[in-house]
Amino acid sequence: MMEFTSLLQLMIDRSATDMHLAAGLPPVLRVDGALLPAEEAASPLPDPETSPLAAVLFPRGSDTAYPRVRAHSTRLPNFDQGQIQALLEPLLSSQQQKSIAANYAARILVEHDKSFFLVTVFGGSRQWTAAVRRLISKAPTLTDLQFPATTSWMVQKPQGLMLVTGSQARDTKTTAAALLNGINMSRTLRALTIESDPGYLQTSKMSMVTQMFVGLDIASAADGLRLARDCDMELVYIDDLADGDTLRCALDLMNAGCAVIAAGPAKDTSTAINRLIDRSADAAASVRSCLSEHLCAAIAQHRIPNTKGGGSHIAYEILLGTPSVKKLIAAGERDFRPAMRAGQDAHMITMADAVRQYYERGFITKETMMECIAEFQADVADDC
Repeated sequence: MMEFTSLLQLMIDRSATDMHLAAGLPPVLRVDGALLPAEEAASPLPDPETSPLAAVLFPRGSDTAYPRVRAHSTRLPNFDQGQIQALLEPLLSSQQQKSIAANYAARILVEHDKSFFLVTVFGGSRQWTAAVRRLISKAPTLTDLQFPATTSWMVQKPQGLMLVTGSQARDTKTTAAALLNGINMSRTLRALTIESDPGYLQTSKMSMVTQMFVGLDIASAADGLRLARDCDMELVYIDDLADGDTLRCALDLMNAGCAVIAAGPAKDTSTAINRLIDRSADAAASVRSCLSEHLCAAIAQHRIPNTKGGGSHIAYEILLGTPSVKKLIAAGERDFRPAMRAGQDAHMITMADAVRQYYERGFITKETMMECIAEFQADVADDC
């Protein structure tokens, strides 16, 4: 265990969100969204005579020589398969090790230095590979994410389906986590999260929240939704409606009066809704009917580089489940941009108009604005 926690400490020291272990490579970290080899640790490479980590990497009598490096050049070596298994086996039950050998993945939650890490081990009997995600203990607020204040009512009165989409999965799930966090801080509800790719720890505040991870606590997202149906849940967050079974279970929850926050990959709200309806050809009519009744809001987001000062901004497209929008869904409409433009008084906005606002406020150049608008108009046209 000490060997693996040394690598977890490296993640903390380097502010890494993820770490990847594979034979033939050193640990690879994701820092600020970029993958890079963990070539420099926060302290010198440990001595094999005193460090459990070094003892695993460079066991006595092995052909691997211990690199005598200076403190300012602390390069971690490439790991071989035996070293990776030696690091991970103490964390896994015998049943989990058998699952990995049979080409299934195993997941465990590890705590170190007041941080939690979700470890996924996979790769089969000949080559173990691991992905480690550091779970952020404090979810952001909607204010932190520049979320439009005009939509704060969603936090105060969660209902139906609140769909959060975007081109970058991590940004999308961060916004969904912030929405859930806002509800958690202001409402007294029984809530369940069902996550395949978690990023944040959600703890009970005003609401009573249970967080479940697919592959660790439940076998599938659909199983988690069925559990929610039987356990008096008022709010469910799911990080991806990835298949027809999961979507059907989510629709059943909405029909039963449970509010659902769902994240998913789509550049705009029209595409997001169309993908849900098209997911199952046999059930398209029933999905359309349910969405026309229960859609609360669909939110799409896109990160725009601040071309006049560095950093970036998030543009939000907002489609609300007004009576007119619900009628369009029921009628089979696939392009909701005209409805958003007509619904500006209700605080709806298209992605093009959201990007244009950043240009008008002086945050981006005209060229950046035109490129973004052209890209989104083409994407929606292709989908519709």
